[in-house]
Amino acid sequence: MKRKLLCILLVLLTFYCNAQTALNGTVKNANGEIVTLIYRPFLRGSLNPLGFTSMGTQISKEGNFTFKSDKILDGAEYYIIFNDKNITGLVLFEGDNVNLNFDVNKPGETLFATGKGAGKINMMHLPQFDDEFMEDMTPTEYAAYLDSLSFSKMALLNAVYKKDKNNEVIINAANRGVLERIINESPLSDKEYDFLKSVISLQKFEIGAFLEYKSEEMEGKLIDFSDPVYKPFNVSEYKKITNANNCYPAYIVYLILRVEYLKSLKDKELYYENWYEYVSEEDFIKWEEKFLNENLTPEVSDRYYSEFFSWLVSMGQPYDKYSKQLDYLQNNANSKSYQKSVDFIKLMETALTDKKYNLGDSSKQLDKQKLEAILEKYSNKKNVLLVFWSAEFAGSSILNQIPSLQHLEKEKDLQIVYIGIDKAELKNLWAARIIDNNWKGEHYFMPIEGNEDSLKKFSSDDIYAFCDGGATFTVITKNNTVLNKVENSYQLAAGKIKKYL
Repeated sequence: MKRKLLCILLVLLTFYCNAQTALNGTVKNANGEIVTLIYRPFLRGSLNPLGFTSMGTQISKEGNFTFKSDKILDGAEYYIIFNDKNITGLVLFEGDNVNLNFDVNKPGETLFATGKGAGKINMMHLPQFDDEFMEDMTPTEYAAYLDSLSFSKMALLNAVYKKDKNNEVIINAANRGVLERIINESPLSDKEYDFLKSVISLQKFEIGAFLEYKSEEMEGKLIDFSDPVYKPFNVSEYKKITNANNCYPAYIVYLILRVEYLKSLKDKELYYENWYEYVSEEDFIKWEEKFLNENLTPEVSDRYYSEFFSWLVSMGQPYDKYSKQLDYLQNNANSKSYQKSVDFIKLMETALTDKKYNLGDSSKQLDKQKLEAILEKYSNKKNVLLVFWSAEFAGSSILNQIPSLQHLEKEKDLQIVYIGIDKAELKNLWAARIIDNNWKGEHYFMPIEGNEDSLKKFSSDDIYAFCDGGATFTVITKNNTVLNKVENSYQLAAGKIKKYL
């Protein structure tokens, strides 16, 4: 019996270890900075299906930090951010145990990862994996450029994966030392190789983005799908896409759908300058479901649909009018992506009556007079950080726990006041965002209607707008000095914010 229990325990421990993902850092010149880990969705602000929320921690005096999570979406991309510098391309797998080493002043030049899952990170930070959008090229030239990039990347990937240090692509590389270091210290696993190979193979579809970008320049020109530039758009290729958790493959699916929909309009003369108008037709939604089901894997179709639905839900959009997507998801509800959206909908229905947070109380809703009363309450007593954020547009870019600011609340008499700025009808979305992120703090809601003049005192930006909106930060010192548009909250290191106080 004891032996049987021991076996069960070992199985559970193995499962737990596989589910946990660890990201450790050893940083030079950290100076007590804050480092954050942020999930990057395909669509801005959409919900992470596993419930991952942004994480922040202070780098120790020795220059070390650690993140651990059992909510890492396999193959998705995450940002590591500190101050105004960021490292992108941290693709993580469930169960990775990565150690990052870099100089905080030169992260791009010095980053090197070791440990389980490190190889893909090192490869994706190589200059050979950088791309440039060559807007001055013709479509034919750009298609050839993409083919050349894919060929060179694949040659390099194969050489590193096979540990072929004598391969010409390694011998002749300017960064030969780094490539050999990857082979020696972070060799690619089969899973990492397959992932990178898939990403490289998808590059050819970027011609779709280029054609969209160039569409207005090609006024009066008919779209000709017999043109060789459309050769990548072949249905036999689409089932090779196996993971849409990462924003890049999801974006490629988006490009494929737009081109294939235009190809399906066989009875029309299509002109490049009307590219966007054609795709925005309501018929696209009806066509999209059938095409996804017939030409992509069920996993990719489900994830793509779920991401789109999650985006509608988390943006406070009237998702119920997108009945086709909703019906599809309900009939294929085998994904955590869909369930997360369902749970969030339920949360929006109850968030304002949640007694733990009490966000529906009238004292939580501000107008000009109430805002002034709050500021007067802290005047000459505390330094205040006002965080104005839009639940609709800030989404996952808001970090709910900022270690440096929590420390300064005592050290510098800092009071953080969070003010949600949205249409009055989206108050439930504001409350749901706070509760979903377990976001503690002093929270208020300020309807955009009737309060535009009050907000202009703190920001010249139109915070309630998709492009400009999101969040803005204001520091009001004890002596009532107003400092507008300070750095984003996750960029405020302990040493940096002190200059404001």
